Amino acid sequence: MILEPSVFLGFAPYLGHRSLQICAASCRQSFDHAYVSDVWHAVDFSQWRPLEGHIEPGDMDLIFALKRVPPGRLRRLVLRSRRISNDGFSAILLMQNQVEELVIDTNLTHLGSASCSCLSGDALALAPSLRRLELLGLPLSALAMSDGMDGRVSLETLVLQLPTLQDLQAIPGLKTLKMLEVFPPAISFNSLGMLLPEVQLFNEALLRIFNSCQQLQQVRLWGFYILDTMMLRALCNLPKLEELHGYYREDVDRTTLSALSRKCVNVHLALPP
Repeated sequence: MILEPSVFLGFAPYLGHRSLQICAASCRQSFDHAYVSDVWHAVDFSQWRPLEGHIEPGDMDLIFALKRVPPGRLRRLVLRSRRISNDGFSAILLMQNQVEELVIDTNLTHLGSASCSCLSGDALALAPSLRRLELLGLPLSALAMSDGMDGRVSLETLVLQLPTLQDLQAIPGLKTLKMLEVFPPAISFNSLGMLLPEVQLFNEALLRIFNSCQQLQQVRLWGFYILDTMMLRALCNLPKLEELHGYYREDVDRTTLSALSRKCVNVHLALPP
């Protein structure tokens, strides 16, 4: 009620000095309780509108909003804004270095752009507790994850939306990865009008991932990616694989397909529609 100016102005003239002091103390205590509560474990800035008239929050908006939250309390952070820079991102991770899950939509941010190169494996190493990373639009290869993060961040879950071939080629360095979810890449055309990307190149990159990331337990491949016999055999050799979603080629080895179906607790394999 105090936060609504019109309501406050309506009854403020009837409050004495002592009443105002009690009211202020109550508001201060309520704010303090709110900032130390568990609700701040997850913060989604995608719908927040800052007070100064900007449509999207910027670096200082996020820093001011989070600096009152006790350090280390934040666990999940969703960033979708064109006004967030790499420096602001690094400042947030310095304040809340216990972040376990990050969702970054760089179709709406400048993170990882050519003019801002701070978002790298070194930047994400500021959050050693990071376990889940979901990216939309940000090149995974720009994070230098196979070099800058190796040994410092034990990433367990990776979700890639609109990935590039370079993104998939950067994944084999993530030896601690347990869950991989890959959505179809963006479709484009080359100068000759031929459809891009090349499916076989993506499948080769996936095969390297299956051979390198031996801790994988869940693999979800949505559309576009068609598993051949070599890929199915590599998946079958993953010692901890429990869940698999994807399409397979019609000419795959049926013995391998059956073995994979028996191996996984949860398997959804089908021919392309």
